Amino acid sequence: MGFLALAGLAAEFGIVMLVYLDQAVACNRPATRAQLRAAVIEGAVLRVRPKAITVAVILGDLLPNMLLGGTGSELMRRIAAPMVGGIITAPLVSMLLIPVLYVLWAGAPPCAQQRVIVVAGCSLLSRKLLRRN
Repeated sequence: MGFLALAGLAAEFGIVMLVYLDQAVACNRPATRAQLRAAVIEGAVLRVRPKAITVAVILGDLLPNMLLGGTGSELMRRIAAPMVGGIITAPLVSMLLIPVLYVLWAGAPPCAQQRVIVVAGCSLLSRKLLRRN
């Protein structure tokens, strides 16, 4: 049961990360591999705080279930044990591995051949990026 919940959470982390990376690439329209790398880093950095808060809340719920005794604690330990390990590794994989694979997979096509991705949140993302600069 814990593995099913963990698989859903890890898939959600990866999908949301890909959405943010696509938005950052669409807004920056990189022409070189260095610009693509910078756009991917900007998109990934936007996910650090929300992901850290999500992980903290989930761990705050799972650790007492796993460590304390009481009614139903045996069942909850079986669910919480794989979740605690996975909730620590899944964000690391989505924060480190997915952006690297995105850069390797996407490459940097020449400007003439680059496809335009229409993203609804592009203006919101570019406003956040402009405030930082």
